[in-house]
Amino acid sequence: TITWGGLTLEQIPASTLRASIGYTDLSISLFEGTVEDNLQTINAGATQEDMNQVLKDVGLFDTFAQRHGLQTPLLEGGTNLSVG
Repeated sequence: TITWGGLTLEQIPASTLRASIGYTDLSISLFEGTVEDNLQTINAGATQEDMNQVLKDVGLFDTFAQRHGLQTPLLEGGTNLSVG
């Protein structure tokens, strides 16, 4: 049984739950192309410096720098990337 504030979920109005709980989907959507191609779908005007900073911010800069940087090829859904 899941409880929140001593109440079971069935006892809490759905509107209260929706107003109190946030959800962030962590699934990723990558398409076949390069890292740069994929980042530019978010911001077409991003410079290489901008994109490298994003990779640094999310801890992926070194991973891709060891390969081909922003030109690292990606397969559909990122299937050529290790998630381990």
